Amino acid sequence: MTNTSKEFKEAQEAVEKLRGSVNRLVDDLHVVKSELASFKHNVSSDIQRLVELREKDIDQIRKQFEKN
Repeated sequence: MTNTSKEFKEAQEAVEKLRGSVNRLVDDLHVVKSELASFKHNVSSDIQRLVELREKDIDQIRKQFEKN
């Protein structure tokens, strides 16, 4: 094997390793994006539930003052 063909083969192997790394990063990015969307949805739901509970508490306090 000549020096040039050996270097070419090494370069091809390096490119394949890089391609594999990039593919894994792309896959990981898709997972992170999906998890982030789910997280944002869950936070939004939690905040909405807290607001509803707070409004319910405020209504109960108002009713207590109205009785007095």
